[in-house]
Amino acid sequence: MMIVSSNHLVLVAVDRYRILFEGVRYLQRRSVWRALQPVWFIWLLAICFISPFYFDWKGISLYQQIGSGWTCGTKKTGAMVVHTTLATSFGPFLALVFIYTKVFKELKRRGRSRLSGQSSPETVLEEVKSENDHNMVITES
Repeated sequence: MMIVSSNHLVLVAVDRYRILFEGVRYLQRRSVWRALQPVWFIWLLAICFISPFYFDWKGISLYQQIGSGWTCGTKKTGAMVVHTTLATSFGPFLALVFIYTKVFKELKRRGRSRLSGQSSPETVLEEVKSENDHNMVITES
């Protein structure tokens, strides 16, 4: 479950990234199917990462008799430690740092352009609308 949880955080970051960089086009193209695709992918990815444990990858399972019962644990092999660390922590962490760095830089750039008086997308859109309204008035006269 840790794999799914950390990868869902990455999915939220990707969604924010796409809203920021694709804007209205992304919002118009959203659908239930497009929302479910990455969720299914995350669950399939988690199954792929966890399946070696179920198939006893290189003797990972360790059964010990404690008292009158048996317990099941895992041997801490180097490959298993690397595998689980990459899947649950390091991979999602790097993805989040990469995505949010890009988001931060873009928001910082947009903030600077508004502060310096450069035309923002909203002011450009308003200028285009006013030009179109002016052209319509001229052609109707």
